[in-house]
Amino acid sequence: VVGMRHARTLEKLAEWPTHGIDAHELIWDLHSPGGPTLLVANGGVLRAPGDRKIELHRMDSSLVRLRPDNGERLGQWRLTDRRLGLRHMAWSYAVDGRAPVLGRDAPRN
Repeated sequence: VVGMRHARTLEKLAEWPTHGIDAHELIWDLHSPGGPTLLVANGGVLRAPGDRKIELHRMDSSLVRLRPDNGERLGQWRLTDRRLGLRHMAWSYAVDGRAPVLGRDAPRN
């Protein structure tokens, strides 16, 4: 889950599902056309006690876009190769002034 807390008191104000397993990182997308959104990287790996990875054949990694005011899922994406896990994200800033890129499909020949 994603929890929203008051900045001063840390009182929990809201909580929303990440729509995935093993959430790892959450970042802001300030360039989203409809206004700022949250992006969550769900690693997709089930874990046993001791943080041991289990049932890797059930791995379900995804990237999810959420509305920051109510947690509504606006999009969810998965890699073609289900054995690859999305856990950490970084923006790529273009030098020519274009909007930053989080990820995109590789060109196909």
